[in-house]
Amino acid sequence: KIEDEVQAQLGGKKCMVSSEAPQVFAKACELFIIDLTTRAWAETQEARRRTLQRSDVCAAVSQDEQFDFLIDVLPRPPRKDPPAQDDHLLWQQKIAQHVFFNQALHKRHRDPPKDDDDDDAP
Repeated sequence: KIEDEVQAQLGGKKCMVSSEAPQVFAKACELFIIDLTTRAWAETQEARRRTLQRSDVCAAVSQDEQFDFLIDVLPRPPRKDPPAQDDHLLWQQKIAQHVFFNQALHKRHRDPPKDDDDDDAP
C-alpha cells in the first residue's frame, strides 16, 4: 500500500494518504514520461535513427537542468564543444523542435481528449 511506503520513508511515522493522491501521482508520472520520451525522440531523430536508445534519454536529460535529479540514474554524457558556425542551422532546428514538442505537450495537458461517455450527458 502507499501508506506503508510513505511511512517507511518517514521513518515509521503514522500518516494517511487521500484516495485522490495516487491518481495525481499517476498523472504526474505520465506527463513526466511523455515529456522525457519526446525529448529523447528528438535526439533519436537528430541521429537519424528509428529506435530510441538509452543514450538518447541520457542526451535529453543533459539538455535541461530540470533533470539534474536523474544524474545518479542516467549519467550525463560528456559535454560537446560549443557548435561551430556551420552547425548554427542544426542548433536552430533542434531548438525549434524542442519548442514544438513542449508546446504540443502543454496543449495536450491543457486540452485533454474528451471521453465518449460525455455524449450521453443531457
